[in-house]
Amino acid sequence: MRFWLLVFILAPLLSTVYAQEEGTAVMHRLNIPIPEGYNYNQYKYNWSPNSAYVAFLFSPIGEGPLSPNSQWEVFEISSGTSVGTFHDFMEWYEDSTRFLARLDPSAPPTIFDVQTGQPVAALDDWWPDYLMEPISSSISNLDQTGTLRVYDTETGAVGLMMTGMSELPHYAPDRSRFAINVPDDGLHIYDAETFDLLYRLEGYTSRPFLRHEMVWRPDGRQLLVTQQTDPYDYYRKYLGPHFIWTLEEDTLSQPFYNVTADPVWSADGQRVAVTSDFTKVRVYDTQTGALLETVRGYPDGSVRLIAWEGHHLIASIGDFYTGYVLSVWDMEQNIFTITRYGDYPSYIVKPTTISIAEFGPGVTEISLSTGEVLPRLVPDEVLYISPDHRWGAGYSHLFEAEPSVPPTLMFSRFSPPATIAMLDVDTGLNMEGWSPDSRYFVVSSATEIIIWELVQGGAG
Repeated sequence: MRFWLLVFILAPLLSTVYAQEEGTAVMHRLNIPIPEGYNYNQYKYNWSPNSAYVAFLFSPIGEGPLSPNSQWEVFEISSGTSVGTFHDFMEWYEDSTRFLARLDPSAPPTIFDVQTGQPVAALDDWWPDYLMEPISSSISNLDQTGTLRVYDTETGAVGLMMTGMSELPHYAPDRSRFAINVPDDGLHIYDAETFDLLYRLEGYTSRPFLRHEMVWRPDGRQLLVTQQTDPYDYYRKYLGPHFIWTLEEDTLSQPFYNVTADPVWSADGQRVAVTSDFTKVRVYDTQTGALLETVRGYPDGSVRLIAWEGHHLIASIGDFYTGYVLSVWDMEQNIFTITRYGDYPSYIVKPTTISIAEFGPGVTEISLSTGEVLPRLVPDEVLYISPDHRWGAGYSHLFEAEPSVPPTLMFSRFSPPATIAMLDVDTGLNMEGWSPDSRYFVVSSATEIIIWELVQGGAG
């Protein structure tokens, strides 16, 4: 589908394009010239979590994005001013106030203040080959020798270091604590700011191949664990027995077995649902481990739970090669309310509906309780759907046979349906995508990067 990503230049670039739908406008926010002698590498950008800043990667013409002479430049969106230029841009802080970058290949990773662009502190004892968690209450780094370092986010000092490690910490959902699987010593829980050891469970480990955030109960009070075994004993390592560890009470539930994918937890944390044998879902009491319910009847394929919303268990069945089925089990009605085949690149689970973004059809909203498909706008050739599934950017008559008819760049709202703006375009631009908050849309050409803003409540 990469041919969908080839797009067209806006001509002329207007300072403001007012919406056809009252109360919303598409604004031409800013142009960022590409430095002389450089190319912009398409899709090589990194938004701050609050969408107030963005970093772009530029490479010398003819050298490509992996060139040692490439450079990242960070921009403030509201003013268009440059915060600074860096050799490597590594990661944003979750609160968007700082970021981690390097000024040159030999320099250690350095913490920078995003408002001033000035360094705050450099990380001590950093190895160049690394894996790193997103930055929140601490910075985690695992090097190729198996040494794990956890850094203080204010000073850059090493707060915790362990050798012989094979994975990064598993952070609790609120990022206040993290779990580390320590070989031959069990599971350790640390405070993410003070690095104090809070809890220790000898002989157990959290599941290494499950998503880290999923093994934790949402409030961080419990953790899905399994017994430490020989690393080559795949049956025991991956299929069981499993337990729910209650941290403050230091108690384990009774065991359960054959957990084959990520768990999902009820909102109150009293129940956990897990995929069993890839074919069915079992629901357990998190205090006792007692089996409460077994859900069978899923379509053929590997079952993976997505979410637990109210009394609905939402699952995806299948894979990239066989295709996906979206399935919703209603625990009150004891029926499948949704069994839908399709391509699901992204979804948003809401209290009463699930919103699905698909290539071609755009956004589909489906009732969790009834399976009813709610009316949504399906504009022509929606190539990019915003992260919140409210907006679409695409082209009408993009593939018309008559070349003299220019395509129209269209910004659309999905619910309630409306066309926000339509712009005549010419050839030459590439679509890049949306900012995390769905406010900005980026396109690029050989000479500049253009950022458009969707403004609600008027032109602003």
